[in-house]
Amino acid sequence: MSPPSGRRLLGTYSYLGGRSRVYRTAEAFEVDEVDHGHVTRKRVFFDDVVAVTHHRFIGWVFPTLTALGVAFFTLLTAVLAAKGGSDLWVALSCFGAPAVLFLTAFVLRLALQVDVVTVYGRRTKVELHFWFLKARARETFQDACRRVREAQNPGTPS
Repeated sequence: MSPPSGRRLLGTYSYLGGRSRVYRTAEAFEVDEVDHGHVTRKRVFFDDVVAVTHHRFIGWVFPTLTALGVAFFTLLTAVLAAKGGSDLWVALSCFGAPAVLFLTAFVLRLALQVDVVTVYGRRTKVELHFWFLKARARETFQDACRRVREAQNPGTPS
């Protein structure tokens, strides 16, 4: 199903219980949240925006889960490698490779962090998360600021 015309998808965000999709229309930001089968739509109109922010964060859930994955697979590899024998290469390839992948994800999260553009309205807010597209986060922030400025100060050059 394609979105109605005039809506541009800016980003998606998945969380434990659902998923949200953020769109931009001519007069507002729209968020469609799907939570356990229920769809909720909220809007923040450009002329109701109080603040627009751009920041980075690491979070605690993703690094914790990846660190636990590194610890688990490293422990499995160490236990099987301690037994020795011909199963050493099987242990390294089957359990060492996932440990390296978890470690890579952990280090990337610490190094890159997640860029978040937040648009605060009077009653609600819109959050856009960007993992890898740092330039797109900056563009989205600048575009949001420009549209809010134009809606709140009509007739002034941008």
